Amino acid sequence: MNEMTKTIKFDYSKDKNPVDIFKEYTFMLTAFEKAETLIMKSISSSLKYKSSLETIETGSIITKIKSWIEDKEPELGNEKLQTSDVQAYISKGVKTIVNNLAQDKNITKNTIEKISSDLDHLAEEAKIKETFSFTPIQTKGIIEVSKLIKDATLNLGEEEVVFLEEPNGSKIIELPKKINLQVAEKDFENTGKTLVNEVKQILKVKKPDYIADSAWELKFGNVFKNIKIEDAEWIAGFLKKDIKVYPGDSIECTIRTVDEYNDFGSLISSKVSITKVWNVIKGENEDE
Repeated sequence: MNEMTKTIKFDYSKDKNPVDIFKEYTFMLTAFEKAETLIMKSISSSLKYKSSLETIETGSIITKIKSWIEDKEPELGNEKLQTSDVQAYISKGVKTIVNNLAQDKNITKNTIEKISSDLDHLAEEAKIKETFSFTPIQTKGIIEVSKLIKDATLNLGEEEVVFLEEPNGSKIIELPKKINLQVAEKDFENTGKTLVNEVKQILKVKKPDYIADSAWELKFGNVFKNIKIEDAEWIAGFLKKDIKVYPGDSIECTIRTVDEYNDFGSLISSKVSITKVWNVIKGENEDE
């Protein structure tokens, strides 16, 4: 479990309505949590973000928030990735987003592309990209975080400021105000390239889909993912119990990946599905 503590300070106008103060502060907390989760999920999709309130100080609103990361699949953890690596990567990632938004108050497609590129370089420098479970941060998530930061600071007065102190307390990040978001998800649609690949693999089953309306939980590489099986004939046989599959078994199948990239080569979206199941390989222990 990786624990981090951050301090958020909101210097508000003394004549401000208390309801507005706490409403805006809620937006701020949500924006920071979303940004940290976005960065964290690039390390591994199995990581889960949690947080708790440590202290509140009077005067300005100053809160210390303890957050920690839990791995839903700890057996898949990368031994090379230390707690300090994770903390530094997430902290620097949030700072990268905020600093880019502060430098360019008119947030355009180019701004989002620069943030995406900077985060990619950060992951490379931190050696996060070398881990088996790394996935590039998608532009959709960056836009969502930008919008949350915009909403969090939309009604702040000229003298009101929001600071985020880094874990070591030596530096402070200030949320930018009056952001003009001139970009949307649709601006990244139908641009760049779409790469479609099919490959035959053997995937271990963790949780079958017994009602055929969701996805199977399968071990994809070194992480578990929910993947839809589109082989209708095979699914029909499974539902009729002509084909028996249990947790711990593996399936030999054809996997189809569809990766969409924008004009700058950044990953926009990635979809994985199974188009054909060829064989079921029984596990060593049917009860696992």
